[in-house]
Order: sequence, then C-alpha cells, then structure tokens
Amino acid sequence: MLKKNRTITNAVNSWRVCIDHHEDGVPKGRIYHMSLNSPVSFTGWMALIKHLNSISDYNDFPQVSMQLRKFQDKIKDEKEQKSKRLIQVSKECLHGEIATFRIRILFRQNATWQGIVYWVEREREEHFRSVLELMTLMDSCWSYENNQEYDSNKESTVSAI
Repeated sequence: MLKKNRTITNAVNSWRVCIDHHEDGVPKGRIYHMSLNSPVSFTGWMALIKHLNSISDYNDFPQVSMQLRKFQDKIKDEKEQKSKRLIQVSKECLHGEIATFRIRILFRQNATWQGIVYWVEREREEHFRSVLELMTLMDSCWSYENNQEYDSNKESTVSAI
C-alpha cells in the first residue's frame, strides 16, 4: 500500500492524473501537465500510458534510454515534433471524482518507467519501478476505498443487531 509522505511539486516530468470513473478495471479521466493548453482525456490504462509517454517524448524529458520498437516506420521527423511544443498554462489544483494522483517519472530506462506516485486524497506516496507497478499502485486505491466502504457497512450492520 502507499505510504504517507510529502507532495510532488510541478515539474516538466510531473503530471496530475484525475480519475473520474473506474469500471471493470478501466479508469477514465483527465491528464494535466504544465506544457498542455488543456487537459487530455483518456479511457483505459493503455491510453493513459501512451499520453504520458507522448508528453515525455514531446518534452524530451525524462529521456529514454532505449527506443521502443514498433511495427511501423517512423512517420514524423524529430524536428517536426519539437516544433509542436505547447505553451505552459494553468497550474490549477484539480481533483478527479474518484481519485487524484501526482505522477513524477524520474527515469525511462529498460523500456519502462521509474518514479514516484502520490495519491492526493490520502496524502500517500510510493516509488514505482515499472509501468506495471504504477498501474498496480493506482488500481489498489479502488480496492482500498471498496474495503473501507465494506468495513464501515459491516460495522453498521453489526451495531444494528
């Protein structure tokens, strides 16, 4: 489970991920980053990961230690991608309807990410060593919330007897 610690400050390698819905293991929400003009919506873990990776590529930070292979040729020239940088805008402190996370990717090594995830509502922080571990930590928050809800219902049922 996540441990209580300090907050993560805004940085080029830091995102705010607001989860508005979570059904059947599929999160849906918004991503905020200092280089985006407006939030980016996502549905599903893969969309979230692709967006965070694209923003990292776009800002060239953190830099990748190895290029991911794809079944297609390189479509865009690197200079063209750099020219599409967005302007820094709002630093609003927004929250998701279900959960809010601050994600800071420190490294992109061994074809995965290493960094810190901070669960805003519970003020808990944990380091992650891979994208899979990040998703598992974030997903465990719904289990935690459901268990808390289950425990409180169980106690109220027992006290009613």
